[in-house]
Amino acid sequence: MDDIDLNVYKKKLEDRKNLTLEEMDKIKQASAPVSPDNSIGRLSRMDAINQKSIFEASIKNYRQRLDLIEKAFLRINSEEYGYCLNCEDFIGEKRLSSVPESPFCIRCMENKEG
Repeated sequence: MDDIDLNVYKKKLEDRKNLTLEEMDKIKQASAPVSPDNSIGRLSRMDAINQKSIFEASIKNYRQRLDLIEKAFLRINSEEYGYCLNCEDFIGEKRLSSVPESPFCIRCMENKEG
């Protein structure tokens, strides 16, 4: 891949990182701890506890995405970006455009999920 392409993907990764951080911040703000002294009804409290667990799962997913993004930046800097970590084939511009942090080509990703 040439430098121009790498700059495009660096920008995509930076945008994706910023968006992920913004979304994480929103979720953190919305997921204030549920106090046992809370005077809401029992069902409302159960809903709040359930919502908190959903928020925590979302935060975990965002952290995993940030980890993939940071690793993608490292691959760009080491000139390994764009190649599948499994089969070492080129990942493909269509996949990199939609999921710039992806470490795997679509074929290897489908095999991992299947």
